[in-house]
Amino acid sequence: MPYIVFDRPKWSTFPHDISIDEKEHFSTMIAEQELSDIYNPLGSLLLRLYTLHQERSTALEQFFHQDTPAPKPFIIGIAGSVAAGKSTFANTLIQLLTAADQPLKATVLSTDHFLFPNHVLKEGNMMDLKGFPESYDWDKLIHALHQIKLGKRTNVPIYSHETYDILDHEQTIEKADIIIVEGINTLQYHSQAQGLPKLLDVTIYLDAEERDLFQWFWKRISELKKKAEQDPTSYYHAFKEKSEAELLQLAQGVWDKVNGRNLYEHILPTRSHADIIIKKRSDHTIENIKIRDTFI
Repeated sequence: MPYIVFDRPKWSTFPHDISIDEKEHFSTMIAEQELSDIYNPLGSLLLRLYTLHQERSTALEQFFHQDTPAPKPFIIGIAGSVAAGKSTFANTLIQLLTAADQPLKATVLSTDHFLFPNHVLKEGNMMDLKGFPESYDWDKLIHALHQIKLGKRTNVPIYSHETYDILDHEQTIEKADIIIVEGINTLQYHSQAQGLPKLLDVTIYLDAEERDLFQWFWKRISELKKKAEQDPTSYYHAFKEKSEAELLQLAQGVWDKVNGRNLYEHILPTRSHADIIIKKRSDHTIENIKIRDTFI
């Protein structure tokens, strides 16, 4: 699928509709220059797409004589590999979109919350397939997104990276103007996904070289292990006695057996489904942005 490629200098010339002069108001690790050159134009584009979405919804409501229409949220899908930085990217966008002049409510929903609990994965001999399509409760995910698409509040499970499992309680996704759905599987088309991408209004894929993805994964594992040393409830507490070399070997094994395989079999093939592809460098800064040619 053809894309138009914009390098950093060109992208930074596009409209900056969001005031981010007060960077201290943004709880993000993103550098100020990156916020200005890359994220501000992207946020501005998404805000304009949101406005078009609202105008379309209003026109359809008027056509069908809906006297008390339920506001329909604008849903942004973000996909990419494990450790690509989807959560940080999504949360940065949320802060930008809610900092705009128009008062908007926005929230993030991770598809991690719809993984089957570990006991179900163990019963099905799928622990080594965590993150693969068969490890998700697709019925629950599609139902939740359908409710969100209709502008309804919905309860969803909670996945914890610390315990590496689904928690016993749920969270409520309230009505919002903008919902960002982020996860490795948001762009997957197969029988289980039941047309998930069709519920999304605009889709973004975070792209990076595999060597960088593994380094980010290794950094995450190291941080989780360090954080878990004094927390016996953490899944990573069991690794507290492992040396750095042993932990690195473990992380490499997990990557080769699970995450890397999942990347090439199920995640990377969905990149061409995205409306926007964002290529990241090894330091997480953005190298270029590709926009599907039929999108413009």
